[in-house]
Amino acid sequence: MNYHIVGSDGNEYGPYSAEQLKGYVAEGRISLTTQARPAEGGDWKPLSSYPEFGGAPAAAPSAPAPPRPFLRLPIPPPPPPTARRPMPLRPLAGSRGSCARHSASCRP
Repeated sequence: MNYHIVGSDGNEYGPYSAEQLKGYVAEGRISLTTQARPAEGGDWKPLSSYPEFGGAPAAAPSAPAPPRPFLRLPIPPPPPPTARRPMPLRPLAGSRGSCARHSASCRP
């Protein structure tokens, strides 16, 4: 048997076969409360009131996935310090190797 249905926008659509409508229910595109009538004419009733859809399960809304636990990763230890050579001291640019605060030993 073929049926016409009322869409969510209030317009009439169809005709659709019972198999097509069962597929739409399984996909969640329509529900068993969708208003329908036989293509030959008749009153508008929910799909669930027609024998072809009495045993058809409604598309159950899928439950949201449970939250994933927070994943605690171990923090790796910092790398060991590397041995560094002391940086050689150089006279400042423009200096002559002496200063007024020190003795003559500051001169090169």
